[in-house]
Formats: sequence, structure tokens, C-alpha cells
Amino acid sequence: MDPEEAAMNGLDILEGSGSGEMAAGEEPKMSKSAMKKAARKARMEELKPIRRQAEKERRRERAVQLAEGYAAGTLTPEERALVETRRAKERERRESKRKGPEKGVDQEAWKGGVIIDLGFDELMTDQEISSMASQLAFQYSTNRSAKIPISSVVHTSASSEASPRLWDRLAKSGCERWARCHFVEQDLDKIAAQWDKRKSAETKDEAAAGPSSSAGNVAAVGENPDKSVSGPMTEPEPALEGGMPDMGGLSPSGHSLVYLSADAEEELQTLREDEVYIIGGIVDRNRHKSLCQNKAERLRIRTAKLPIGKYIAHLPTRKVLTVNQVFDILVGYIDLQDWKAAFETALPPRKFVVVKKRKRGKKDSESDEAEVDSGTRQDAKDVDDESAEGEDGEDGADAEEALMNANA
Repeated sequence: MDPEEAAMNGLDILEGSGSGEMAAGEEPKMSKSAMKKAARKARMEELKPIRRQAEKERRRERAVQLAEGYAAGTLTPEERALVETRRAKERERRESKRKGPEKGVDQEAWKGGVIIDLGFDELMTDQEISSMASQLAFQYSTNRSAKIPISSVVHTSASSEASPRLWDRLAKSGCERWARCHFVEQDLDKIAAQWDKRKSAETKDEAAAGPSSSAGNVAAVGENPDKSVSGPMTEPEPALEGGMPDMGGLSPSGHSLVYLSADAEEELQTLREDEVYIIGGIVDRNRHKSLCQNKAERLRIRTAKLPIGKYIAHLPTRKVLTVNQVFDILVGYIDLQDWKAAFETALPPRKFVVVKKRKRGKKDSESDEAEVDSGTRQDAKDVDDESAEGEDGEDGADAEEALMNANA
């Protein structure tokens, strides 16, 4: 019996009960329309894997037809160009994978790092979780193929307890095999606390050694490092070591934390190998204002924003940057050492086209001004709503396809 038939039988039972009153403790009856919708939804869920498998089979058959037609010389010029493009990309992918270093072993990689703060699972809808999974797959793909990859990309709150829905998607994708990526169970709060303790211990050691000690690696520009510690250091060194997860070579002794936030006052001038840049891993469609800025301030982490407005003056909108777009900009700057070129490389060309808009009233303008970006959103005149809803991945199928491509 399919779900729709079962639902209709249930409706007949309800209608045949004869009494229009609800018994004590009885659940409210569903209307006929609601039951039809529920049955239709259940039916769609049952058919989803079947449709997906059918689509995969269709693509395989199409690939076989194109290969046979290419060998026989019967393809149209467009089809022939498509086959040659796909084969060229496949060769590049295989060559890149063959030459790629093993996880954690890359002497030519950029020695700084990136942390993606995934501690926002409960603030996202299922569709936004799907989008985030897709963005993380794109981020990994970018780093894997970069000329100068980032040596370590740490994902925090990566567990079934901290991020149940997102981790379920990532775990199924085999993300733990991703080169240079590290997935740790601890959330950013715990890591930042351990980071501060280690910084405090080093500061005290330098002070005890005398005035010749270096005062580098300060966690926040213009702040006394002791202010980020609530009390004196009491735990022994081994306890601090044990409290830090595997960060792929990133450590408080050699790196300082910087949270990238659109609401920060400071603009980044350059990227430093003794700094770790934190990207807020959230897709929230502007619901949560100043979320990452407030979190960074609470954790006493220095904040900074990408200097997009300084180098790109003619972007038509001030909207949202996705996690993978922020990551692409960082990788682009490391390679090119030019912010403007990095922005133009990472952002789609269509984002730079100024489109004439209709005249809007005061109410429309005030509505636009009320949109303040948070999380991975950079204060940038950067991307429009199409980026947020298209490049994020529109549904679970898009995210799964991105994850499959990342593991290919």
C-alpha cells in the first residue's frame, strides 16, 4: 500500500467515526488537503533515490553514446568539443591527484592556516546545511588544485554531537580523506581558550627571560595579551598539549588567530604565515546580524575584514560571500600577492557588471541598508543574491554532487 492510499484510508476512518468532537488526549485530525500533501511528500521522498539513480544511469548512457560517437566520428562539432573538454579536465584532475602530496606533507605549501568555524549547525535550516556542505567541498577542491595550497585547513565542531546534520553529510562524503584538511571535535570556544593559555604561558616565559625577549605573536593588535586571560596559569605544560587537537602544524607558539568578519574595523593589508584566519561556516540569509564579530569579541580574538571595497570600487551590490569564495580569495592572494587580482579571480565576472535598476523609493533604500552581512559574509560590495542561492548549492543533490566531485 503506497503512502497516498494509506492516507486516504486513514481519512475514511476519521470521517466514519461519526463524532465531530475530539476525545480527551486525541490528536487533532488532519484535513483532507493536509493529508494529501503529507502523502504526496512521503511519496516524493520514496521516489527521490529512484529518480537520482535513474539520472545517474542516464548520464552514464549519455557518456557511453558520446564516447562511441567520438570514436566513430559521428558527433556534431558541439558534442565533439564537449567530449574533448571533459577529457582534458579529467586528465588535469588525474595529474593533479597524482602529483598531490599526502595529507600533512607539503613543504611548498603556505605555512599559515585557515580555521572554518562550523559551530552554527543549530542556526541553519536543512537547505542551508546542504549549501554549507557544498561550499566545504568546493573549498577543498580549490586548495587541492592551488599552485600554493594552504598547509592546514581546520574544521571545528566536526562531530555528530556538535554539528549532527552537517557532519552526517561530510562523514558520508569521506571528508576525513581530504588532503590538508583536519576535522576536530572541539568547538572554537575551547580551542581559543587553549590558545590563550599557551599565549599567556609564553608571554610569562619571555618576561622572565628578560627584556630581550620578543613580544611577537600577540593575539590581538593593540591589546595586552594578559587581558585575554582570566587568571594565572595553573595547568602544567603537558595538560595544555593534551588539550589541543591535531591542528596540522598550527600552534599558539607560531601563529595568532584572526577572525574574518564583515563588521570588523580593521582591513587586512596582507596575509601572514604566522597567522591563522578564521572563516565563519554559516549560511543564514542575513538572519543573524554581526554573529561572527560578536563571537570573536567574546573569545578575545582579533577581527579583520577583506579589503574588497578598497580595491574593487565598482561592484554593483553589497551582499554575501560564501565560505568557498572567501577561501578562493585567500588562495588567490597567496599566489598573486595582489588583492585586486585575487578578488577578480575569485568572484564571477558577472558580479562586476553594473545593471541599471529601476528607481526605488525611500522604503526600498532603507530596506537595502538594513541588510548587514555576518559569518562568512564580507563587507565588500561583493556578490548578489544569486551567489547566495546559486553557488551555495540549491538543494541536497547539489551538495552531494559537489562532495562527490571533491572525492573524485
